[in-house]
Parts: sequence; C-alpha cells; structure tokens
Amino acid sequence: MKKILENHHDKFKKGADIVWSKRDKWNTLADRLVKIFDTVVKDAKTIGLFENLYVEDSRKRKSTENMPKFVMLFWGQHPVGTSTLKQNNKLASEGGGTLTFSQSVFGDVICVMYPFKSDLHKRNEEFFILSLPKHPDWYSEDRIRKYIKYFFSYSQASSFIGAPDAMDKVRIGKLVFYDKLKKVNLPQVISSLIKSLLAIVKGMHTGT
Repeated sequence: MKKILENHHDKFKKGADIVWSKRDKWNTLADRLVKIFDTVVKDAKTIGLFENLYVEDSRKRKSTENMPKFVMLFWGQHPVGTSTLKQNNKLASEGGGTLTFSQSVFGDVICVMYPFKSDLHKRNEEFFILSLPKHPDWYSEDRIRKYIKYFFSYSQASSFIGAPDAMDKVRIGKLVFYDKLKKVNLPQVISSLIKSLLAIVKGMHTGT
C-alpha cells in the first residue's frame, strides 16, 4: 500500500508542478498581449479610426478578488443614430466588441471574442471561441496578430456600420463552422470562465 501511495504522491506532485508552471507563465503572456494591443490602439488613433480602442489588464484593477486573469482589446461605445422605445426613446448605442485572452484555474489560456451589439441589433451568438485552452507559450506573437485580424473581421460583421469584404466573410464563415465544434462538450470550468468574462465585458459597457 505504501508503494501505491508513493506513486500517487508523485503523480499529484507532477500535476501540481505542471499547473503552477503554466500559471507562472501568465505575466509573460499578458505583457506580450498588452504590448501588441497598445500598438494597435496607438495606430488606430493615428489613422483616426471611427471609434477608440482600449486595453484592459486584470492586473491593473483595484480589486482582483474572484477576478479571472485576462487581457482585453475592446471598442468604445458609440451612438447608433436612432432611439429605442424600450428605454423611453433613449438614444441607442453600440458596444461590446471585445477580444479576450484569459487564464483558467488549470493555467491554460483561452481566446474568446464578443461581438458588437446594441438595443436595436445583435448577432445570434454571444461569443466565438478562437482557441480552446492552450499552454501560455502556445500564443506566439504571430498567432496573437492572426486573432487580431479575426477580431476586426468580427467587428465588421457585427457592427451596424460594418462593411465586411470577402476575406472578412471567409474568416467569419470559418468561425461559425469551428465554433460549433469547440462548444461541444465544453468543460464546465471553461464555460463558467467565459460567462464570467461576458459579465465583465457587459459591465465595462454599462459602467457597472
């Protein structure tokens, strides 16, 4: 029996070492994401993009208790140009477009996109999963930039003033196809993480 216990002790220790090793990689990945996202924000201002882009780093929040680790690139809000009777003719605004990288409790990182939406329009899906949990080192600079391209294509496809071209439509078509596969038997911990991130995204665009 002692040998059995020692064997399981070694396996638990190995598992713990793997998890903590991946968790320790988060700061390195987060720094890389922030650097790339900051460049995108700067370039967007330089060319006078129709709406500002922002970066949100969970490490910079005053309270991180019960807060998932994440880095987000997201659009600001802007008026749709018409009102909605549901809110006493309040001018409707569009927001919510977000590209998010977040680390799960296991140390792996997922990448999720949320679309533009307003009180007057929205897409059928609440989000697209760009990548299921991967080791932090898997997210190279080239892969991050690739996901940024998908983010802008998704923004074109979900904004009321979007004008997606052929390449944007190809990217969105791939997302629709593969997203269904990724959401099949999605682990509960990942599903909960995505819902938590969605709540954070909604909070940022409502001021809560």
